[in-house]
Amino acid sequence: MRFIVALILIACGVLAASSFIIERKPEAKRYIDKLVPYEAILGVVLLVGGVVVGLRNAGQLAFGMHKGLFTWIAWWVYVVDMLLLGFFLGMPLIARWIPGEHPAEVKALNMHKKLAPYRTAIGLVGVGVGVIMLLYIL
Repeated sequence: MRFIVALILIACGVLAASSFIIERKPEAKRYIDKLVPYEAILGVVLLVGGVVVGLRNAGQLAFGMHKGLFTWIAWWVYVVDMLLLGFFLGMPLIARWIPGEHPAEVKALNMHKKLAPYRTAIGLVGVGVGVIMLLYIL
């Protein structure tokens, strides 16, 4: 499960930082374009995965310093980045699922707009933490 979630985190990080990656490596555009149709679904899956991982590892996240500071920080960044990327990429699909105009939907869309300038940074952190978590798992 962790392996799949880490791979989804890397894919979502690539999608979030796609403009930065394509600017540096134009040949990557054809690979990123293959992921774009699945962006919202991957975002929702990542958001749900972030909630599940966060709840499952709540004790480790709160009191997990016994495993080392780096591991503790990596787990926190892993969960927070999963939630942010999942929210950011999955919000358009989630908004379509909510019928009518709810105040929560309006607040979520406003937060989505506020996060937009940080899209690339959140994506690059997601790629980095996803790779670190793959190394940790393996």
